[in-house]
Amino acid sequence: MSSQEKETKHISIVISKKVHQAMKSAAATEDKHLYQITEELFVQYVKEKHPVLYAKFLEKED
Repeated sequence: MSSQEKETKHISIVISKKVHQAMKSAAATEDKHLYQITEELFVQYVKEKHPVLYAKFLEKED
């Protein structure tokens, strides 16, 4: 195997439905938080780098 080739291995695990549901719920919550953080950072970026565009957006919101 060359240095650039990588071997991929797969494993399977069995978990209960309750654990699976809890994991899905945690992932959805994490996605929600990441979306909120991304949104806040984008607003901050536009406000700092493009103040005219930001001001126009605020006018449309009113």
